[in-house]
Amino acid sequence: MYEISGPSVRMLRIKLWHRVFAVTALATLLAVVTMVLVQQHMFRRGLLDYVNQLDRARALSLVPGFAAEYQALGSWQRLRRNPLLFRQLLGEGRGFGQPPRDQPPRDRPPRDRPPRPFFAPPEHVGDRPPARRPPDPAGRPPRGNADPTERRVALYDALGTAVVGPPQPWKDGVAFAINVSGQRVGNLVFQPLPKLESRFDLDFARSQWRSSLATALAVLALATLLSLVFARRLVAPLRWMADRATHIASGDYTARVASARSDEIGELGRDFDAMAEALMRNREARQRWTAEISHELRTPIAVIRAELDALEDGIRPFDSAALRSLSGEAQRLTRLVEDLYQLSLADTGALAYRFVDEDLAALLREALDAQSAAFRKAQLSLSCDCPSSAPVRADAGRVRQLFANLIANSCRYSDAGGRVQVSMRAQARLWLIDWEDSAPSVPDEALSRLFDPLYRVEASRDRATGGAGLGLAIARRISDAHGATMIATASPLGGLRIHLTWPMA
Repeated sequence: MYEISGPSVRMLRIKLWHRVFAVTALATLLAVVTMVLVQQHMFRRGLLDYVNQLDRARALSLVPGFAAEYQALGSWQRLRRNPLLFRQLLGEGRGFGQPPRDQPPRDRPPRDRPPRPFFAPPEHVGDRPPARRPPDPAGRPPRGNADPTERRVALYDALGTAVVGPPQPWKDGVAFAINVSGQRVGNLVFQPLPKLESRFDLDFARSQWRSSLATALAVLALATLLSLVFARRLVAPLRWMADRATHIASGDYTARVASARSDEIGELGRDFDAMAEALMRNREARQRWTAEISHELRTPIAVIRAELDALEDGIRPFDSAALRSLSGEAQRLTRLVEDLYQLSLADTGALAYRFVDEDLAALLREALDAQSAAFRKAQLSLSCDCPSSAPVRADAGRVRQLFANLIANSCRYSDAGGRVQVSMRAQARLWLIDWEDSAPSVPDEALSRLFDPLYRVEASRDRATGGAGLGLAIARRISDAHGATMIATASPLGGLRIHLTWPMA
């Protein structure tokens, strides 16, 4: 839709309910017009068939009269010489579909007075003016005009020679045999109407057309009104969603659609609410990340700054111990920055992987052997139950990093004197790995958040141990990249149980 304003032409905004209304109204209009046209065509065709059936029944009712005429004289000569007698016989069967009236006996000669010509105009008798007749009833053809039905009935003898009618029978004519004493003596041929001709039939068809048109207009008006209401009601929830989307775009992530519909619009509303919930969680996570990362970075920086101030003021001597303290804080800061970098790469899918055929059991035993000193330092006993071989498609370097993070998590947060138990088994084309450690335990409400970046259960997993809460998050990203699943549950040993499901090669 366009609006012309001066020399410029600008496009108007066409709302969705306008389009829905236009489509439904147009579809209704086409349906109603098609229905009316088809109905009228079928009605006129049916009426024509009905009229032809009545005329056919009438023509069939004339057969006994013509048979009696032939039986009276033994030939068709009288009808050949006197066409008016043919019209008279047709008149005896007048009335569509009516049975023939009782025929006068044909074994006596006709009256001396010739029958009045059925279609002959009145004649003057002497000097008398013609008698004035009352007007014929409406619809009855004048007596001076031939009945149109008579033009569609012809008589032929047994040899097919015309007695009354055209030389050759009509191609679409219907022939009725005339039998006398079991022998065929002729055919009465009736020609059906190709179209309606009677004024009564045409008036009736026109009245039906007017009735159908009035009904169609009423239906169209009602359907248009219903289409308008339907279009507005259909678009109403979408308009509400657009309003909620505006609130979310302005930063109000608490806006919800809360649709109880069971159709596609209801599904869209529930997806909209899920999106708003995800946006709100992401904003909270982003805010929490910002605060936690700032805190994690501020701690080693503050320690380094304090050490440097003490050295500068002469409070602490500049010796190897001071250097080791500064180097440790720098390493901690470097490790934290590297972990954040690795996590960001994993989240964006930019972490490089090179998948080849590897032995997962061998990689696990290699990682445990390489960290045996860490287990001894943490005073933890280690037990491992692994198969001799576990073929998988994996990146060996990333798998070693995953196992190293799990080892560091157990060594850092398990109490001294505890133990770590690792087992691997095959099940349904999967390798199942259970990594369990001893106390302290993790609260059930915290298990689902252990793989969130920078999350720690502060009661037992303190920053004093040096952890930043990124090891399990990175391990989870690595397992996801390999098509594996990693979940955290409570361990029967009293601590944490990490369950890994790894697809076989």
